[in-house]
Amino acid sequence: MTSVYSTFAAGLLAVALATPSLAQQAADPAKMTCKEFMALDATGMMTATTAIKANPMAMAEMKALSDNDAMAKLKKDCEAKPDASLMDAMHA
Repeated sequence: MTSVYSTFAAGLLAVALATPSLAQQAADPAKMTCKEFMALDATGMMTATTAIKANPMAMAEMKALSDNDAMAKLKKDCEAKPDASLMDAMHA
């Protein structure tokens, strides 16, 4: 009986640990607001940045930047526009 509880507890722990990372990856970067982007951790920001750069609507200048420079540009563009979408902030 103890092993059943241990297995159940381990399963719950695995779900609890996986949930935040899954939540960060669930948002569509093309529809993400600057506020949502700024709330991500560094890994989430990089994932969103590479997805934005791959979007056909991304500016050529953004696509030419390294991933780190593109992320820095998005962060700078988003500072004054927390409610704007990433795409709108990038094009402003």
